[in-house]
Amino acid sequence: MVRGQSKCDKLITSSKLFAGKVEEDPILFLKNLVVDTEANRWDETDLLEVIRGFLKDDVKKWFIDNRHQFQYWDKVIDSRHSFVLRFVVRFKTKTQVEI
Repeated sequence: MVRGQSKCDKLITSSKLFAGKVEEDPILFLKNLVVDTEANRWDETDLLEVIRGFLKDDVKKWFIDNRHQFQYWDKVIDSRHSFVLRFVVRFKTKTQVEI
């Protein structure tokens, strides 16, 4: 990769943005993002670098405020440092939790 070039510069496909609205499902958002990730040939380390580009408003602020805690994209054995687990817990609505 050329210095200064970001992973998002050569997207094959791009996911929708996530703003944390009631009608948005964080799990579905992440599943779609992973599909796009495979097409873009990103790995989990890349995802931790580019995820902020797919977040909006309060969700993006939450990520920026907490990014130093995310050491892994999705690691069940270390939920304190796993982005996916903390993201879903934080942005799943009460209705989604009950389902």
